[in-house]
Amino acid sequence: MATGSATAKLILCGEHAVVYGEPAISVPFTQAVIQTEVIQTEKETKFSSAFYTGGLKNMPDFLEGIKQMVVSILTKLGDAPVLIRVLSEVPIGRGLGSSAAVSTSIARALYAYFGKTISNDELLELVNRSEKIAHGNPSGVDAVTVVTGKPIWFEKNKTLEPLHFKKENLFSGCRYRNTK
Repeated sequence: MATGSATAKLILCGEHAVVYGEPAISVPFTQAVIQTEVIQTEKETKFSSAFYTGGLKNMPDFLEGIKQMVVSILTKLGDAPVLIRVLSEVPIGRGLGSSAAVSTSIARALYAYFGKTISNDELLELVNRSEKIAHGNPSGVDAVTVVTGKPIWFEKNKTLEPLHFKKENLFSGCRYRNTK
């Protein structure tokens, strides 16, 4: 058995405008984790999640991006039948980048299962391809934040700018005022 994981992401500002080329600030949301397990199986590759359990070939259309990514990875690394079990603490449809996190954790788990390493650039390419199938015209901010695990200043089709926060200074400007 092998595992892979990824966290969700939060966009601090620029949530919807980022798709249209406006800047956004995005950070990893490390309290929301997706874990994927890959286990050897005997006959065919299967998938198990809260939304679908069954053969990879029969995955529903809304999982097509993940299906194509898995097929691509298995074609490249080895076509041994496996069970891919996704365990998620990230709710879908809440702007937390769940589809990017699922794709990232699955790819990491499959690469670990086959004893291979994957660079962030390769992983980002796989996740972006999966995201395009799932969402049509994603900005890319979800994939970049989830894959790198770092806070970023993001503008579509521009150079990424990692942001650096000093933990001891993160809340130094905040003051608590007792109103009693």
